[in-house]
Amino acid sequence: MTMADPMKKLLKNLAILSRVDFRRASPAIIILAIGMCLHHASYSAPIQNWKRTPIKDEMNDSKALAFYTEGRINATRKTGVLIVVCHEKRSHLFPAGALSVYVDLPHTFVEEPRRGQLLVRFDQDEAGNLPWERGTDYQSFLSGAPRELVRDYLFGSKTFRLEFTEDPGVARIITFNVSGLSRLIQGHCGL
Repeated sequence: MTMADPMKKLLKNLAILSRVDFRRASPAIIILAIGMCLHHASYSAPIQNWKRTPIKDEMNDSKALAFYTEGRINATRKTGVLIVVCHEKRSHLFPAGALSVYVDLPHTFVEEPRRGQLLVRFDQDEAGNLPWERGTDYQSFLSGAPRELVRDYLFGSKTFRLEFTEDPGVARIITFNVSGLSRLIQGHCGL
């Protein structure tokens, strides 16, 4: 299947939907129609690069800045998100200037990394292990060395691959386009 095939399906679905009178359609039909469009749009749309959003902790007014980009999991239609968070103000969890790096894999239950390490690869470099922890939601990973990951690897790379084991024992690789992070994050988190 080429990338044009899902786009053709999306355009066909949109053409069909344009003839539907949504004022008279049942909620189930509307939800089904929106789901069809989102499914084909998310599958066929190219992965966009970094986005940025401010975060404010409602409990203590601590502020952070999140940078995130979407990636694709091999052999699936699933996507995940690489999130780099700069904690600008001290909170009960992080000191000012702290850095956190997460990989969020919604709809995917992951196994605990062996010996606290996951296999990573940057661009065409040789793959190696870096420290990661599984999130308590069983759908994410938290970098054990976020500052080194960002400064020493992500800044100079265009692609980042992370291999993880999906429950029940299926190895998967997610690939992110990480180019441009150094320009975007410069001046934040002491980087």
